[in-house]
Amino acid sequence: MNPTTPIFMVLISSFVGAIGAFFLKRASTYLNIKTFFKSKNLIIGLILYGVSSIIFIIALKYGELTLLYPLVSTTYIWTLIISNKFLGEKIHKKNWLGILIIIIGVWLITKGHLN
Repeated sequence: MNPTTPIFMVLISSFVGAIGAFFLKRASTYLNIKTFFKSKNLIIGLILYGVSSIIFIIALKYGELTLLYPLVSTTYIWTLIISNKFLGEKIHKKNWLGILIIIIGVWLITKGHLN
């Protein structure tokens, strides 16, 4: 297997997990316990978290944990973008700085492992 394949798998896993978090956020609006557990958003969110975990586990089979686990931090980037676009949450300057730091960190980690 190409050494970058597990990296892409983790990035896909983190994106799917971020979408799952979006659906869980939507499910959280149902405060009534009876409707909460019947929520399609809850079910979709849990399924997406499960799919994300399965993709991550498969990636771990072919890659190093010390390389792949830090890449899960990209979930914060996806979540910020999804929350802004679909929930109308604001992205502040400190958020952008955080995204930049995550990107630099991910780049450094992958560069160090793939050389």
